[in-house]
Parts: sequence; C-alpha cells; structure tokens
Amino acid sequence: MREYDSIHDFQDGLASVKLGNKWGFINTKGEEIIPFIYDYGFNFKDGLGMVELNGKWGCIDKNGKEIISCKYDQIFTFYNGLASIELNNKYGYIDKTGKVIIPIMYDYVYDFTEELIRVQLNNKTGFINIENKIIIPLIYDHTYSFIKDGMISVELNGKCGYINIKGEEVIPCIYDEIYDFQEGLAGVKLNNKFYFIDKSGKKL
Repeated sequence: MREYDSIHDFQDGLASVKLGNKWGFINTKGEEIIPFIYDYGFNFKDGLGMVELNGKWGCIDKNGKEIISCKYDQIFTFYNGLASIELNNKYGYIDKTGKVIIPIMYDYVYDFTEELIRVQLNNKTGFINIENKIIIPLIYDHTYSFIKDGMISVELNGKCGYINIKGEEVIPCIYDEIYDFQEGLAGVKLNNKFYFIDKSGKKL
C-alpha cells in the first residue's frame, strides 16, 4: 500500500485518501477503487460518498458513478435517507437519488426532530414536515430541539416560553431564560430570579 498525503478512516469498506492535490478512494486491500480526481472526499455512508469537484459537491456510489451531480455548495450527512444541501445561500433537502424533497428556499434547515424539520426563513424559525407543510408557524426568533416531555422551548420578542409539537402555546413567552424540562420540571429566569415551573407553568 502506497503512502498518502492525507487519509480518512474506513467506512463501508472504503476510505478517502489524498494523493498530491486530489482525493480518491481505496479499499481495505489498498486497491485504488475510485480515481484521484476530486478536490475533496468524505467517506462512504449508506452506499454514498460525498465529493467536491471544482468547488461544488455531489455524491458517488462505490463504483465511482456520480449519483448526485456535483452542483451544490454543500451537502451534509444523510440521515434517514435524506441530506440537507446548500445552493446559492439557500437550503433544502434531497434524497439519495438526488431528488429535491424539501425546496431549496430556506435560509437554513436543521436536522429532523420527531419527523419534523426545524427551518429558518427571513430571520424567523418554525417547523415543517417532510412534505414541506408548515406544522409550527415560522414566527419565532428562535426555536430549540424537542425535549423529553414533548415540548419545544421558543423565543419570541426577546422572551421565552414553551409550545407543544402541534404548535400550541403551553407556557407563554414571558421568561428571560428557560431550560429543558427534566422529570416534569424546568428551570426559568424572570426578573433576575431563578425558579422551577411544572408543565402547566405553575411556579414551585
């Protein structure tokens, strides 16, 4: 096996390696499976490797066949068969065939959380489903991940509160700071004082 200028760990039986200024892929025997033609290469996952060519990103299969054209500014890791992508400073999602599932229209998209995707548009955040239907309106200054008790902490007009996965306000946005619920209780800050509330918003 020859020496390389840079290497990544093996995944799915292949590793991306750098030779000179280009990247390719080798198998565990050291055989060069995919030629050194790429500007960068990430290791394979779920049968696809992410590669950069001429400043654009796409995906290849284990035979080196281009499955997703190198046309995106960024492609992020596939999760449940989907990957977020960036093009011209906008974000969306594609599947493993390259089909656009979520239109490339958002200022940013985040990972799936309980079958919903947190998205940002015009400095507001909310949640959509896989069909790009708005489940929780994009009205919040910031939203956080789902928590154990099925509620989301949100920020609106500089104040924080909680909504449920249907977008219904459970605890109004009146607090200066809020923390995740644990065992039915959450810490909050209001008027420079900290205390705990239950899921109904009752102070303890």
